[in-house]
Amino acid sequence: MPDGIMALRGLREMTIEELLVDNASTLTYGDAFAVEAPQLMGYQEVDTDIDLPAADDIADTDSFTQAVDVTIKFGKMHLENLARLLGATIDTSGGKMQLIRNKADIRPYFRWKGLVAYLGQGQTGVFELHIPKGKVRGGVSWQHNGESPEYATVQFTVRGIARVNDGEFSRLVQDPNGTTLPTGTPDTTPPSATVAPLDTATDVAINTNVVWTFDEEIQFDAQQFKLYRVVSATDLTEVAASVTINGAGTVVTLNPTSDLANAEDYVGMATGIRDIAGNQRTSAIVNNFTTIA
Repeated sequence: MPDGIMALRGLREMTIEELLVDNASTLTYGDAFAVEAPQLMGYQEVDTDIDLPAADDIADTDSFTQAVDVTIKFGKMHLENLARLLGATIDTSGGKMQLIRNKADIRPYFRWKGLVAYLGQGQTGVFELHIPKGKVRGGVSWQHNGESPEYATVQFTVRGIARVNDGEFSRLVQDPNGTTLPTGTPDTTPPSATVAPLDTATDVAINTNVVWTFDEEIQFDAQQFKLYRVVSATDLTEVAASVTINGAGTVVTLNPTSDLANAEDYVGMATGIRDIAGNQRTSAIVNNFTTIA
């Protein structure tokens, strides 16, 4: 760590990945999500060893070692990502997104990676911030971002555990490259999908389902998937149906309550689709088809 930590001027980049598997030799993470406008507000090595709580994985019983506290401010974080970091939930039943927090929420561990610009104490350069296992601790300061009610300005402290059993340590060291994150690439690409029936398909069976198969896990909301009967060029009638998603979060099936009508035009629509990293499609997924006569 460089001297004069207060001279660190900001995180140029940051990605966060949830820790999914933790054993004596392997750390496995989920998809990375990028966060906008991060600032490093403080970095402090904790003087005493950290005894991990009983709820932590048994494989970490030999990982009691020095930790770090990193305070970070984010100018723009989506509430769904904030909920993931806090083990909280999102409620949209009132027509707008609300963050719901409970005392029983369990905050998960994440890997935190960033590049920090250093401009002080006679040194310049880019430093790599890497916390292989850390979670939000203590209080969290946040308020809705003025740009959108779905985003917030957030500040919190991450407690990073320095592990000894697999050689993964929290660190803040100079990056001679200064252009790339230490490992991994943030997910900034919205999900894409194939749809059945295919667009412009004809002679489709009247007992068909509409199935969207995505190239990655999505944030599922049944209300985003609809099927309509085309009455005229300006008149669509919604078809009653149930909408479900598979366990992997990649295949959505719309099952009409009743068989479709013969020789009719239909259009399926999936709108506002967002992946786990928070990347949202800017266009709907539309498939037009005609049933068999």
